[in-house]
Amino acid sequence: MRLLQRNEDIYDSYINANYINSSCARNDQQFIATQGPLQSTTENFWRMIDQEKVQLIVMLTACKEQGKTKCDLYWPCEVGDSLDYDEGSLTVNLVSVESLMPNLIKRKLLV
Repeated sequence: MRLLQRNEDIYDSYINANYINSSCARNDQQFIATQGPLQSTTENFWRMIDQEKVQLIVMLTACKEQGKTKCDLYWPCEVGDSLDYDEGSLTVNLVSVESLMPNLIKRKLLV
């Protein structure tokens, strides 16, 4: 997926993500599939979320599995904390955390 280019680095305007078709989609609803971001791609992940006006993120992996890092911890850890990206022009705030089941956690983020 192409991101809005913000400098001369062509790799800065790309993230490994694609829109996917779904027979479950209603009206103009679309889905984006991407891998969990690594430390080096977290900023572009959040730029994509902001650029494409994503309202829901579903993560299907743990950050670490069998001792191997699968993705970066790309959200703030504590309610009220925030992370800044894109030289401070993009802020991710953790508003609430709710444990629904042992391996199902709902986090409300404000971007």
